[in-house]
Amino acid sequence: MVIRLPIFGGILKTKFNPKITIVSIVFLWSVMQIMMAWVISLMVIIIYRIILGIAEE
Repeated sequence: MVIRLPIFGGILKTKFNPKITIVSIVFLWSVMQIMMAWVISLMVIIIYRIILGIAEE
């Protein structure tokens, strides 16, 4: 079991408006999910998964 701490999202929510932060993170998550359908190589999958992981925090 992996324990994840929402550090990235927490920092953004304290510095910026929480509503804008949440909407931005949901938008980023949605875009990354869509882009996963057009993956060409393994390196692109790794990059997209890292960005998706940041957006899921």
